[in-house]
Amino acid sequence: MLIESKNLESMNEKKSKNTDSQNPKKASGTRKENAPKNKVTLKNKTASKNKMTSKNKATLKTSQASLKQSEIRKTLSKKTIAITGATGFLGTALVEKLLRSVPDCSLLLLVRPGKRGAARRIETEIFNNDAFSRLKLMHKSEITSQIPFQKILETRVTALAADITKDDLGMTPADLKLLATADIFIHSAAAVSFTSTLDDAIETNLLGPVRILETLKQLKEKHRKFNPHLIAISTAYVAGSKKGLVPEKLLQDLNTNIADIDIDAEIEFSRRAKASTEDKSRSNEILSELEQKAKRDLGGAAGTTALSKRKEQMRRTWVKDKLVEMGRSRAASLGFPDIYGLTKAMAETKMCEMRGDIPLSIVRPSIIESALAEPFSGWIRGFRMAEPIIISYARGLLKDFPAKPDGVLDVIPVDLVVAAICAVAAVGQNGDVANEQKEGKGNAAEAETSTKPEVVNVASGSLNPFLFRDLHNWCHDWFTLHPVYDENDIPIAVSKWSYPSRNKVAQQLKRTKRALSFADSVVRKLPIRGAQAEAVAGLEENLNKLSRVEGYLEQYGKYLECQAIFGTAKLVAMSDSLPTADQKEFAFDPRVIDWHTYLTEIHLPSVLIQGRVKTKPTQKIFAPNLAPNPIQNREENSPNEDSAGAHLPSSTQTNSRAANLEPTDSPLSKSRRTKSERLRKAVLAPERTMAVFDLENTMIASNVVSAWGWLSTRHLSGIQRFKLVAGALLEAPRLLAMDGASREDFLVNFYRRYKGARADEMEANSQEMFSELLLAKSFPAAIARIRKHRSLGHTTILITGTLDFVVEPFRPLFDEIICAELQQKNGKYTGTLKSQNPTGELRAEMLREYGAANGLSLNDAVVYADAVSDLPLLEAVGFPVAVNPEVKLASIARRRGWLIENFAKADEYGVKLLPTARFVKERPLSVASRKR
Repeated sequence: MLIESKNLESMNEKKSKNTDSQNPKKASGTRKENAPKNKVTLKNKTASKNKMTSKNKATLKTSQASLKQSEIRKTLSKKTIAITGATGFLGTALVEKLLRSVPDCSLLLLVRPGKRGAARRIETEIFNNDAFSRLKLMHKSEITSQIPFQKILETRVTALAADITKDDLGMTPADLKLLATADIFIHSAAAVSFTSTLDDAIETNLLGPVRILETLKQLKEKHRKFNPHLIAISTAYVAGSKKGLVPEKLLQDLNTNIADIDIDAEIEFSRRAKASTEDKSRSNEILSELEQKAKRDLGGAAGTTALSKRKEQMRRTWVKDKLVEMGRSRAASLGFPDIYGLTKAMAETKMCEMRGDIPLSIVRPSIIESALAEPFSGWIRGFRMAEPIIISYARGLLKDFPAKPDGVLDVIPVDLVVAAICAVAAVGQNGDVANEQKEGKGNAAEAETSTKPEVVNVASGSLNPFLFRDLHNWCHDWFTLHPVYDENDIPIAVSKWSYPSRNKVAQQLKRTKRALSFADSVVRKLPIRGAQAEAVAGLEENLNKLSRVEGYLEQYGKYLECQAIFGTAKLVAMSDSLPTADQKEFAFDPRVIDWHTYLTEIHLPSVLIQGRVKTKPTQKIFAPNLAPNPIQNREENSPNEDSAGAHLPSSTQTNSRAANLEPTDSPLSKSRRTKSERLRKAVLAPERTMAVFDLENTMIASNVVSAWGWLSTRHLSGIQRFKLVAGALLEAPRLLAMDGASREDFLVNFYRRYKGARADEMEANSQEMFSELLLAKSFPAAIARIRKHRSLGHTTILITGTLDFVVEPFRPLFDEIICAELQQKNGKYTGTLKSQNPTGELRAEMLREYGAANGLSLNDAVVYADAVSDLPLLEAVGFPVAVNPEVKLASIARRRGWLIENFAKADEYGVKLLPTARFVKERPLSVASRKR
């Protein structure tokens, strides 16, 4: 929506005759008639982001009419404008505004090519954004009769592969020649993260602008007519810890300590710091420490490759954390809230030193937030500064905050910043003076002044302050009426802040973290799975959330303690000097903002949508009568299935538990589906290629020890049976430890117990064990899921370290079974494996080979598994599913956003420490009868 001006003609001491009739309902925060000029109100604040109403279409007519009278449009018409940072929040909004409001300009978008190339990047990362929904509608509408949107991009937008961290911006000679046609160069790219590393901030925020200037100067030497107006987007916080009014002046004209900084020495220090930190991360001391942490995270059963991968990830994280801390420390030592503000300040100084005769303007926005009105109210991309605080508060994590309630939170909507940049681009360096010099007007003193870089602050605190107390009070009231819900569908009650000291809040967080850490360390040692394991994994998530909150206190607290007030005299003067049409189309006067309306009707709803915060209880619909029968009866088995298929659970057994029903494609809209439902729908999509299942704790609540116990006791009675069970229980701790250290070594060792067992006897006994033990301990929902995949045409595969004669009865469910096999000699098992056991990393390799041999893509495959030892297999496919996961896997799955399924076993089977078979006397003794 457009911002419509109210009392616009009052700037020329005229009254607007149509103001009241056009705005019968005034915004809650509008000023009285004698208020500051150019006060505006908002139209259609809560309109849909992606749909345009008939009122919006009428607004488009007004927009087209105003364009005809716009001086900014007229000045920028036919201009070629180069832009960096177009894939970012501000850059995307700027591109949209120029394409919509200046229809005759051309854009050169300098983006890193990445793997897909520059053109593909701008297509997917810029023009697929919903910011362009309004512009796309304009070029579909009969009102405008414009050429199609895609044609606009083809004729007006050019993608140039560039990288500001490289000399010559990493551009080809052909692209540099195109860049030499630019009239205006807007540098918006930056490392804006509060957690940027020291080296990345230096290379991007400081050396990036330096390389741009060097490139422009070189092009100017080759192309004499080339003299682009460079507009550098900086930040208002380049003033560092300065208190009071910060006017729109160059840093060397302000009383800051930036002049005392040896910028070249800072650059050299950052490069040495990165090299030395990388070296230290590879020392024996650090690598040993990381190895221990990796084993705690994954356990030895994950395999060498998985552990090595995890250690390397942790090493890189260690390096990054150290460099982030170095950046924070260095910035704090020089009086800056973070490395972003420091490197931007150094960049401004360096640009002024080396720009030569390149015209330079510097735009310093404060904290940029969601759009007030354009391209639509509430538009935002990514999270800025306030959003993490707001969401943490809504979720009950931020119980208090150490800020001054009367402190000013200097934020500015993104569309006001974009409009100001357009005005600076149109007015040119030093405004009318520079234009008059071009026309041969003005005096020598004015000519000398015109060469000095212009600075414009785009901020709100000096004219229309937004107090932190208001932010909290309005958020408290709003979330009381519109609470966020936790995972148990309970609304979260938000607290009232008392604004304690930062130390007090930090101590509270530390105490909470210690308690959670202790609880986490205790429960992780328990052999729990499924929903209980997820609850334990939730402890880890809460610990991570608390760590993030600590980061917010450390970082954002510095901004909230800032006592600088950013002057906006030039900004307002520039706005007041614009004609009425420009003040409508390019509104950037911060006095137009009604903060209460902006926060409660625009910003908060948008933040919750962007953050995917749960604002409603989960809607669960069970439709047993609509669910497809997941299990075929014996009579329905295909002719090629053997009699073992008859032992699979019947449909009545499966449907006895509502929780085990296959999810139906209910009429729920996508927005109302839970995350699990959305993931499950993707997993069961027809385009999936393979569905790969583990066996133990994924399909059945049993394991190789249980199978051995049953088979061993089949022909034992009395004291023999008792001795075997007792011995197995005493041996259990050692077996568990071995299994945790290496699944492969455990199975190789355990399968030696089958030495001397008759192969024909094992096969016969396994058929009975399947009916009496495995089916009784099976997960009906897992069997149903396999059937579902088969009905969708997916190749079903069982991959397990269990022995072949144990899993053979499951063959009717699968197209392929990959399992362990024992060698035989004279009809008896030798206790040694024929080949490597399909466990750990080998499973993933076997699956890759199978997919390649059969032309099946692993990116479209699904894997169901339960343990961290299956991590290589889960990571090998595009759709991993953690089934009844152990704690470590549950934590990983939650962090990575994988589908988690908790399948329950059939009700018929009770709990037994070691399953035993019914005694059959007439059969010869088998596994347990041999001499050990």
